[in-house]
Amino acid sequence: MTRREWIPGRLRRTSGITVRTVVPALFVAMVAGCSLNPGTLATKVQSAGGGQLLSIHFASVLNLTDGADVNLNGVRVGHVRTVTLGPEYANVDVVLDGDQRVPATARAAIRQSTVLGDSFVSLDAEPADIERAAAEDVRQIPLQQTTAPPPLENTLAVLANFVNGGSVHDAQQVVDMINRSFPSAQQTARVADIAAIDMRSLAGGTTSLDTMLTAIDNLTGVVNNRSTALREMLSPGAMQYWNELSLGLQQVGIVLPSVGSVFQGGFWLNPMLTEVNGSIGIVRGGIDAVGQNEDLIRRFLTENLFPFLKRPDMTIVAADSPQGANVLDGADRILRMLGAIK
Repeated sequence: MTRREWIPGRLRRTSGITVRTVVPALFVAMVAGCSLNPGTLATKVQSAGGGQLLSIHFASVLNLTDGADVNLNGVRVGHVRTVTLGPEYANVDVVLDGDQRVPATARAAIRQSTVLGDSFVSLDAEPADIERAAAEDVRQIPLQQTTAPPPLENTLAVLANFVNGGSVHDAQQVVDMINRSFPSAQQTARVADIAAIDMRSLAGGTTSLDTMLTAIDNLTGVVNNRSTALREMLSPGAMQYWNELSLGLQQVGIVLPSVGSVFQGGFWLNPMLTEVNGSIGIVRGGIDAVGQNEDLIRRFLTENLFPFLKRPDMTIVAADSPQGANVLDGADRILRMLGAIK
């Protein structure tokens, strides 16, 4: 079949391409495109620089693809070369960029930037260990230092439980409660006006604040000047003293209620003490009288009492009966008869 093309002034024939030739070519191109592995292409592109090979053992790698990034403390340091299945673990061969090295204490995990994002290998290590990694020449990270990624189905199940379990509804109820807890617009405006008045009053009272701050500054200065005494008061020996003092005050606190009970029960002594007060006054008067008659008392003692005690004798001058008769004559006669007197 031929196609004719109209050109002004003349008619020209051109050779056409048959449809039977184009369709097979498109089919071949599609089949060839389906056989292309993007991971292989990425591996060939990223492995052009070359570097040290590191083998990492994982219990599961899920959808980790060849050519995935390898990050060390958040910085890309290489890519995944191949992922192979071993008897007890999945082996991930990693190619590090340039002279990059990984310490023996590094821990590996497979992570994703988002829920449906591409997986990558994340390495975590201490900065000090990374500096010493060049001398260690680590070629393998064992299974004990790796963390397998959680299955995507579990993540989606947790998300579904969160959404369908009423958490979103509960959050909405919390927001509604917060909205209801706030007052009306008029009340809010009233509170704002009161707050503005308080702020203006506070701004006008800066003199008082300055005075208070000045007093606090002076107090801190005094405390700073007496820091030596304060240190002595808070020294271990002083703390022992305060401890003993507190124990003593505790004992005093136990005694004081007992003393109070004694005073409370001693109200009956008030009348007696009142009478004793009067008696003491009388005794005091007698003592004063003794002081005033000191000369007479001394004369009585020295001239009468002490000589009589030294040589007791009596001189009977007269003895009268109730009727007034002198009885000494009869007594004298009787004593002479008895021989008491001569």
